[in-house]
Amino acid sequence: MVIFNRWPRIERKWINSALDEKMQRLSELRDAALKAIENEREKGLVHSSLEARVHLFAQDEELFQFLRRNFNLLALIFIVSDVLVEKVAAFSEGTFKSPDVSHLGIRIEKIDFPKCQRCWNYRPSVGRDRGHPQLCKRCVEVLELEKTKKPACPGEAKRAAFL
Repeated sequence: MVIFNRWPRIERKWINSALDEKMQRLSELRDAALKAIENEREKGLVHSSLEARVHLFAQDEELFQFLRRNFNLLALIFIVSDVLVEKVAAFSEGTFKSPDVSHLGIRIEKIDFPKCQRCWNYRPSVGRDRGHPQLCKRCVEVLELEKTKKPACPGEAKRAAFL
């Protein structure tokens, strides 16, 4: 029974302080982005976070470099369709200034790309593939990869049929 099982021991070699700090910082950035999105949702600019482009403005070089290094994670972590990162000397009027992340400004824009019917992200590549006109490039690539992959078991073949 699960109740009688003990929690696994955490080995020292699994502890990574640098990764822990990075994830904590990304979590703080996510909280700030979600606050900015919610502000714009209340105004009626966007209805869901996937309709949003998050434009991040960094006044600090270290913050800017952190955002650039982790750029590929930001849209996934914020659950938005697009993210832009820019270094600025001063925030322009109308920029949300994060109270929790110093030197960070955020502007939310409604994205103007079509919506992918598979992942629901709004992307410029939706409609460019003639074989899959309602999908973005990323989803088309995933589907094509699934076609070439051999199932490991009969159940996986059934699951692949639903993709």
